[in-house]
Amino acid sequence: MDWGAGAASDAIVLHFVEDVDHSYLSEKWPGNEIRVDAGGHTRTRGKITGSEFYYRGGGRPLHDVSYAKLAFHEALHNQLPGWSNDDLHGEKGGGGLAASPPQLPMTDKNKELMRRAIAVKHEQLL
Repeated sequence: MDWGAGAASDAIVLHFVEDVDHSYLSEKWPGNEIRVDAGGHTRTRGKITGSEFYYRGGGRPLHDVSYAKLAFHEALHNQLPGWSNDDLHGEKGGGGLAASPPQLPMTDKNKELMRRAIAVKHEQLL
């Protein structure tokens, strides 16, 4: 993990923005409104996936562990672009950090999904 501008060679690019009102995804790819209480959001357009999570998730600053949970959750959405919210947030996602909202502990299923998904390169919104 590294903070930076993001590069085409990066496996996952997560944009960390102030809040839903400052959504990078909405700026680049206007579309359906993002829930005001969201902690993060992911969209796919064609073969490109974009993910972001918010400093003020749900309208308030969060704690470090909350950012980590949201980042992993959005990374799952990012790396599983064919999955619906119901797929990831439901039994297929394995609970834990795939649940909405993401919950500790990370499950073995969460780890398995990420290992398998990250092995396939997905183009990222930079």
